[in-house]
Amino acid sequence: MAPTNADAMSIDFVQRVERENREIEEIQARAMLACKQRRAAIREIYLEAKDNERDVRALKAAVKVRESERKLLATKEKAETALENDSYERYRSLIAQLGPLGEAAARAQGYYEDDDSRSNDRRASNERVETPY
Repeated sequence: MAPTNADAMSIDFVQRVERENREIEEIQARAMLACKQRRAAIREIYLEAKDNERDVRALKAAVKVRESERKLLATKEKAETALENDSYERYRSLIAQLGPLGEAAARAQGYYEDDDSRSNDRRASNERVETPY
């Protein structure tokens, strides 16, 4: 049975996808090599720090903290950018409806914007009042 025109087109699509997959594999291999070189450079930096009697564990922890802060800031900026004015007002309304718990949760995640007057009012209303019994 002779291949039809549709079969030839299908084979062409398969071959094109295979070429693209090979290109992806080559790109990944180059990226892995570049990453391997960067990791080796990082190891050298830590060895140099150790040779200079620096606490390498503390340095690694500092790097992790700064990276986490950078990622958190990027995530926060992305979320703020995604919120249009109308959405932002609904977000603020929702936080207000949730009360102190909602504000605390938003603040803990770095999303709550506090102005001085609201901050003082909130502190005054959250102060404990001793009951006589």
